Amino acid sequence: MPHAAPTTALSLLGGRLLVVAAAVLWSTSGIYAKSPVFESWPLAERGLLFAFWRSLFAAMVLAFLVRRVSWNWRILVSGLTFAFMNVTYLSAMAYCEVGLAIWLQYTSPLWVLIIGYVWLGERPARREWPIWLLILSGILVILLGQPGHASRWGIMLGLLSGIGFAGVVITIRWIRNIDPAWIVFVNHALTAIILLPLIVLRGTWPASAQWPMLALFGALQMGLPYVLFARALRSVDSQEASALTLLEPMLGPLWVMIFYSSLAHYEPPSWGTLIGGAMILLGLATRYARVWRQGPTLAKTKTLGE
Repeated sequence: MPHAAPTTALSLLGGRLLVVAAAVLWSTSGIYAKSPVFESWPLAERGLLFAFWRSLFAAMVLAFLVRRVSWNWRILVSGLTFAFMNVTYLSAMAYCEVGLAIWLQYTSPLWVLIIGYVWLGERPARREWPIWLLILSGILVILLGQPGHASRWGIMLGLLSGIGFAGVVITIRWIRNIDPAWIVFVNHALTAIILLPLIVLRGTWPASAQWPMLALFGALQMGLPYVLFARALRSVDSQEASALTLLEPMLGPLWVMIFYSSLAHYEPPSWGTLIGGAMILLGLATRYARVWRQGPTLAKTKTLGE
């Protein structure tokens, strides 16, 4: 049986660059979700429409990653949870500023902790409590620091997307022996299948100028980064890769500012989002750094696509 080639300094650098490239592409979600091209779509339906078309085009790209097909009823649970996360996240991004939606979804490790503690009896080490308190404090700062006109609906959807992301992470644990590329493909394909009847019933279809944006949204912002990330995990430890993907929430609001700050509907990040996001970032970075120092872990494909 052939053995995998040892990781060299060059391959490690290449892997890190691939993770950075994936994080940069993931961070562009706001460019598509906030594009004036989609202003004709009803705000209440926009997240649903984005979730369907992004998942459809992403599945087309991810299909080329699949090497081993298998089935387990738990894959269905994972797919349903992923669909919920996808819709709530993109709906939150439609209702509120991008930084707020991203950081609220990045609270998922806290929800994983709570779910694991309540239902699975998993108790975190005492030395990790300051990290979780910092993340929780960041969430409170974000919620309390929003201006009076901030969308309460958008904030609620953002929190739900974080809980949905936590659910995806937990369901992935159930099926960790299945090909990760197959799981990710099924998640996107199943999301598109579930949402298709709703899309047909609503009857809102893309106009000519929207098609290329939707194709790029699915293929370039979601599909291609998964390909790059999967390739990077051949040489980069999963904890280091997870830490590098923290570039995503930092860059997301920046892209929106660069592309759309001159438009009347542009929403800059509030002080609560900036300060609270920095606290969440510090907490997550500390957590990843601590786990990474404990030694390499089994590489796993990133389960989210924002």
